[in-house]
Amino acid sequence: MKVIVPASICLADEPVSIRVEQLRPGAAVSITAELLDLERVRWRSAGQFFANAAGWIDTNTFGAENGTYDGVDPWGLAWSMQPADPVSTASGPTVPSLIPESPQEWMVVVTTDARERQEAVLRRTWLAPGVATHEVNDGGLRGVFYEPPTSKVDVAVMVVAGSGGGVSTSLAPLLASHGIPTLALAWFNYRDLPKSLARIGLEYFREGARWIRQRGGQKRLVVVGISRGSEAVALSAAHFDGFADALVLYVPSHVVESGYDETTGKAAAAWTLAGRPLDFVPIGEKAAAMLERLGADSVKRYAPVYLEKWAQEGVEDQHGIPIEAICAPTLLLSAGNDALWPSWLGAARLLARAKAANPSARVTHISFAGAGHAISRPGEVASLSTVNHHPLLRHSVALGGVPRVNAHAALAALREVLLYVRKIAAGSEETPCNTH
Repeated sequence: MKVIVPASICLADEPVSIRVEQLRPGAAVSITAELLDLERVRWRSAGQFFANAAGWIDTNTFGAENGTYDGVDPWGLAWSMQPADPVSTASGPTVPSLIPESPQEWMVVVTTDARERQEAVLRRTWLAPGVATHEVNDGGLRGVFYEPPTSKVDVAVMVVAGSGGGVSTSLAPLLASHGIPTLALAWFNYRDLPKSLARIGLEYFREGARWIRQRGGQKRLVVVGISRGSEAVALSAAHFDGFADALVLYVPSHVVESGYDETTGKAAAAWTLAGRPLDFVPIGEKAAAMLERLGADSVKRYAPVYLEKWAQEGVEDQHGIPIEAICAPTLLLSAGNDALWPSWLGAARLLARAKAANPSARVTHISFAGAGHAISRPGEVASLSTVNHHPLLRHSVALGGVPRVNAHAALAALREVLLYVRKIAAGSEETPCNTH
């Protein structure tokens, strides 16, 4: 038996390539992959394969049986990893604790029905060798700048994470690994930034966009917002000329939602503009009653609450995100089975509002059927991606979807973003109303 794994480090969005040769035709081959994370939690995936008549198998093209995933899935051994010891999805980890700067090391164990056994080490990463990591601590700005050794396109990207705060730790480094200078902008719950999602000045995001333009020196800028981060990005683009040359909004809402002030334990304005808080959608009596009933659930599904809130009369007129004021072309990426909030509806309403104001508006909506809220995490373990222990809310929330669909939707969304960024770099999406 001969086990072949890539000699070099593979990017996390690449298929898992394990080939086993010199087998007896029809031999049963079991492959187990194990990863030890920073918290000393062991994550494990497995599959059983059967050698073909030529005496070999390949995880890229052969179907797996009796393991953590079934069928032909080149990424199956990656997304289907599970904690080796049972954990509670209500309180335990839902993804391995890893950092982009350190490659994952998998211990791959291959055994056959003839009691043969071999081990190999497979290395995967979100950060390609040669990409420099710079901690951003410039005035009030915080984040991480991922700088590839050479830029493959004349465009930079800024990624604004969602309601958990911090920075993007998978999407941003992967974009940089594909040759795009990328700033993962932190805006709260990071180092010395505010701990609450409350009264965040939109001017902060404008300063982040200016920083990456000046630092990177690229001709164009694409700003990516994720979940609540997409709200900040869209509002900034609507209020500030020249904010971006294009936007990508992952799992967005179409209205301005509230923030949460940890010091008071109450809802507060999420955003301010020129020091004045922006109005947000009121919760309403029905939605408040639904929210109260969620208190008894160990994993809270918020999508029905948002549907009730968004159905209130006049909500979009009074609190809608003014996408018609955004000059930049915009790509909307939504999840068709989003259990956190109905991003498929939010994106559809944004598109409808843009087209109603301007039928030729350059707004595109791609919805990933069956996927949950976690489509902005390409290459991550997805076996528990239907749930997340929210760092701000301090309880578990339902994200929706099913693991395999979530994993492949996140990879497909990344491919769409890379294609879109390259179109922007090539000038195929002009933004004549934006001046830098």
